[in-house]
Amino acid sequence: RSSSSSGSSSGFKRAGWIAAGCVGTAGGVFVLGMRQYGVTFADLFPAKRETHIIPPEKAIPIPPLGDNVHPMEGTPWWFRLYVTTKRAVHLICTFVPFAAVSIAVTIFDKDEDLRQFWLAMMVRTLEAAGCSFQKFGQWLSMRPDLFPPDVIAALSKLRNDAPEHPYEHTRRSILESFGKEIEEIFETFSDTPVASGTIAQVYKARLRPEYEMEGGVREVAVKVRHPHVVQESYVDTTLLF
Repeated sequence: RSSSSSGSSSGFKRAGWIAAGCVGTAGGVFVLGMRQYGVTFADLFPAKRETHIIPPEKAIPIPPLGDNVHPMEGTPWWFRLYVTTKRAVHLICTFVPFAAVSIAVTIFDKDEDLRQFWLAMMVRTLEAAGCSFQKFGQWLSMRPDLFPPDVIAALSKLRNDAPEHPYEHTRRSILESFGKEIEEIFETFSDTPVASGTIAQVYKARLRPEYEMEGGVREVAVKVRHPHVVQESYVDTTLLF
């Protein structure tokens, strides 16, 4: 009886951790959505902070950004409904399998192989859910006071090994931002990023002489935002509110 009671207590304790994690996820994404505008908004518009570095006579003309505008403002109501519904369905389909496995891990708490599968699935789920959830996972990975060591170790992968977007998207983003191809602005530009985060990935590049920065600096790091980051962030906030 003592062994059975201990197992039940352990199961309930793990169920409590999972429930707390689910509530924490919702609350964390809510806070992240609020902070998205004040903390990481500059990362979403890197051109805005580059204008003071490049001398005016050498800067590539960039249209003024203006006020913060929702990416779907001015679109038909049915399109906004479609995008929001699509995002909601994606999140449900992404998290339901993980929730099911989480229940199984709670019931079969002694199965080490199942737990390792669950840990890997947790990371894949947060990656598939998008930047808001990846950011929350990164925060969780720095809270060893709240979660077990194996959960912290698994979530730490989100800080060092975020998914990369294709090089074709990078070329298209630079063309859309500056109206010039990569070769017209940079003398060299690596086709493989040196690092990738939840919002963007970074490339090593060398500017052409006519675009060198103050002091003759030409070796630069170019940060390119991942596709759909802005829309996902706004829609996630809409769903939460």
